[in-house]
Amino acid sequence: IYKLIKEAKLSKEADPVKEVERVSQFIALAISFILFAVCICMPLIPKFLPNTYNEIGHIILLCVLQPLLYTLSESTAIGILVKRKTIISIFVSIIGLLANMILLWLLVKSHGAIGAAISLAISFWIYFILRTEVSSRIWKGFKRYKLYLHSLLSVVFSLLISLMSLNYLYLILTALLFLIFSILMFLDVFRNVFRNISSYMRVL
Repeated sequence: IYKLIKEAKLSKEADPVKEVERVSQFIALAISFILFAVCICMPLIPKFLPNTYNEIGHIILLCVLQPLLYTLSESTAIGILVKRKTIISIFVSIIGLLANMILLWLLVKSHGAIGAAISLAISFWIYFILRTEVSSRIWKGFKRYKLYLHSLLSVVFSLLISLMSLNYLYLILTALLFLIFSILMFLDVFRNVFRNISSYMRVL
């Protein structure tokens, strides 16, 4: 995304803010499809692991969400890199670490592994929000509140799936509703992706 911003600066027509918004929304939409795919494969995952990991199906969605939120934050926090305010990233990381430590202290004793997964998912969400907000304020303001809403829904969705132990049919229906809602949130991005895929398939 940093390369896209440099190209946008060289081009008089391109807008670096629009590039950040476009890439960030694409990543958010991709997160929805990844979470949906994980839900579909959730009953199969424990079969590839030792018996001691049979309960991993309950926390796998929360575990997958952590790197996804970090990836999303890498796109929205580009303003920190552009402005060379890397010291701010250190403070944001410290706040995220403190949030994680507090949540671990509150949740692990009573909920064990799932408590640890919940604390990590929430702390990474806080980390994403802080990096995005700081980036927007020190660089250029970009549309981010839809990303906040979608990331919050992703965390809530993952929490519900992990805690409710739904049977497979209800699991898929819930995941499908989440995916449809995400597509509606980023409908323009979805249309562009679908249009590009269709064009590529016609060329083949």
